[in-house]
Amino acid sequence: MELAYIRKHFSHFTRIFLVDEPTKGVAWTNIKKKQLWLNVPKWDNVPFEHQFFILAHEEGHGVLHTKDEMSADMYAYNKYEKMNFNNTAAVQALQMFLDTNNPVHAARIWQQYQRSLKNDYEEFGIQTAKRSHYTTIYETKQKLKKFL
Repeated sequence: MELAYIRKHFSHFTRIFLVDEPTKGVAWTNIKKKQLWLNVPKWDNVPFEHQFFILAHEEGHGVLHTKDEMSADMYAYNKYEKMNFNNTAAVQALQMFLDTNNPVHAARIWQQYQRSLKNDYEEFGIQTAKRSHYTTIYETKQKLKKFL
């Protein structure tokens, strides 16, 4: 993804740093300074739709002024969905970088899966995505309390 594209679609960031940090994740932000770091060796191997979701997630931290990962995920999904990207790719973006053995990470993936299912059913009428109940962020966080 080109820097010009990032600056156009993610204008919240005042500065973007391209780094090579083997021990760090693919991207991170400084919420107060509105700065974004992209870990180039990891970033270059990420599919475009996943990159978009990750950038929207990082932007979500800044726009919402929060360190809450699930809120940033929800912000990311709302922006991502407006671009008509594939719902499955949003779930895969989280699965690609989160540790599914970590209960908090698994809950974030589950929550994204719930959002994607709900959208697939409500917007596209996909019957296999229909559920009698879709788990909310609040419900997911309540279940997580026993792990924290």
